[in-house]
Amino acid sequence: MKRFSGMLYLLLGFALAGTSAVAARFVSGTLGPFTITAASLFFALLLLLPLNARALARYLRGFTFRAFFPLLLQAALGIVL
Repeated sequence: MKRFSGMLYLLLGFALAGTSAVAARFVSGTLGPFTITAASLFFALLLLLPLNARALARYLRGFTFRAFFPLLLQAALGIVL
């Protein structure tokens, strides 16, 4: 079952990436590339988060602030740089 769900997530991820490239071609005259990317990631999050919400919640409950802070810092610096 885990292998099947992993394949399903991978398929959905690639399908969303492929559709974003096609959709970007249609809206590239009106929207900028960062807006298109942000919208694509937002819709991917909306679709994939409910599929994995329980496992994510279980994983995040085990995190302490001391373990979570470096990840948060890396994410913030990665976005800025």
